[in-house]
Amino acid sequence: MRTKDIEYLVLSRDDNCPYLEEVRGKHFPQKKTLSVEDRLTFATGDPAFAWHFVAAFVRAGKVLPDAVWQAALWRAYCCRRYGPELTYQDPVCFKALSLRHPKERVVQRAIKALICAGLTSSQIAEALGISVEVVELYSQLFFNVSDRREDKAFMMKVLNPKAHLKMFNADRAVHNPELLLMNVGYLLGPGVVLEQLGIKSGQEDHRPVAELMRSANLELLRITELKAQLAMLGTGDPGLGMMRAIVAAEAKHQPDAVDEDSRMGLTRLSMDEGAMMVFKRIVVGAAEERRRNARIFDEQKAAEEAKKKIAGGGIGKPA
Repeated sequence: MRTKDIEYLVLSRDDNCPYLEEVRGKHFPQKKTLSVEDRLTFATGDPAFAWHFVAAFVRAGKVLPDAVWQAALWRAYCCRRYGPELTYQDPVCFKALSLRHPKERVVQRAIKALICAGLTSSQIAEALGISVEVVELYSQLFFNVSDRREDKAFMMKVLNPKAHLKMFNADRAVHNPELLLMNVGYLLGPGVVLEQLGIKSGQEDHRPVAELMRSANLELLRITELKAQLAMLGTGDPGLGMMRAIVAAEAKHQPDAVDEDSRMGLTRLSMDEGAMMVFKRIVVGAAEERRRNARIFDEQKAAEEAKKKIAGGGIGKPA
């Protein structure tokens, strides 16, 4: 479903709409009616809106409104409402619904991550060995993202729902494998997703190890620089540890001609130009910070000495 379809569906419903009643009861129990903002906030940002809308009507024992024209919603409604009676009439729908079971968590994560990576339903079906129709229906009901990947605000809610600053919350992200795998797909592509799932993708990275190392070092140094600028660089940070190791190793190979870069141990670092520039900014910034702190300390010390002299009569008292 497109965003405008979702907006129309929730804005055109009365307050006694089962979906809106469930949203109000869960998120706004003190309100009698939902405002336009309340309705849109939860509906348009929910990748599984279609399923939540259908399930609310099923639980209430009501029929979907005529405004619902999407076949996927009607198929899901009928399968849930009439169950065994339709088992052999729409096996694809029952299979798609079965994928939401906790035992199918791996398949759920794979489909969502590959959708975030930009694969089509047919490509996902081929990669995972399941029916194209099942993938298509599952995505329409439970992860409606394919048609909205270009909506950056929506993708930000999907990939980073709590608005964490990722570089400062890496440990927290590891505890949500599904969210982490979705981000991997969105940022690094389907090949990395399949590799993490233990599936051979045919898209292995054949870059030389040296190039991979340079890329990793540069990214780590960039993150370290930003942390330093925000005064969040801790003594145990891996970036700071890497910097210390590099400086210590290269300090043993200082050239005869000493210039500014040589004094900082930058002339023989085994980095590409981009990493060197980031590294240099961090080192220079740290040096300037030390000089500034030393100057402040000296000024404070001089002021204290002056006060002592004045208090002790060291500076010409009037006769």
